[in-house]
Amino acid sequence: MTHPDPDDLVRLALDLLPEGQGAGLRAHLRRCPSCRAAYRAYLEALTAMAPEEPVPPSWEEELRGRLRPRPQGARRRVLALGLATLLLALVGPFGLRTWQRALAERRFFALAAEPGARLMPLLEPGGRQTGWALRTPGGEVLLLLKSPPPPGRVYQAWLIQD
Repeated sequence: MTHPDPDDLVRLALDLLPEGQGAGLRAHLRRCPSCRAAYRAYLEALTAMAPEEPVPPSWEEELRGRLRPRPQGARRRVLALGLATLLLALVGPFGLRTWQRALAERRFFALAAEPGARLMPLLEPGGRQTGWALRTPGGEVLLLLKSPPPPGRVYQAWLIQD
């Protein structure tokens, strides 16, 4: 079996290949576990290059709201509190938001690696990339933004159909 050039896998991850060539690579990825693993590694590397976002002042209150004990046994409450304390100790207050974003990006790019998915860069009028648009094989469109819009501005996503 002939494997694709690694640069072509990176171009596929960035959605920079002509449609015919991308379709052939996606077909190869469905059949080849080693190339599929390499492709996913490239997607994860692209995710790691995304800039970190500042942690909002309300992070601690939001976290406490999520960690409120449910009416279960006292043992489970102690375990949940212990796990939350361990999590905060491991990732720290500033790492929690980064960790959540990394998990979301990992899910996003895992969906992008599915056969039939199409990943497209989102560009502002000046040509700077602001994020990614993903069309899943089921036709859903998901957006992943690199950063919020500048103050006083908004991002718009338009779906133009035939």
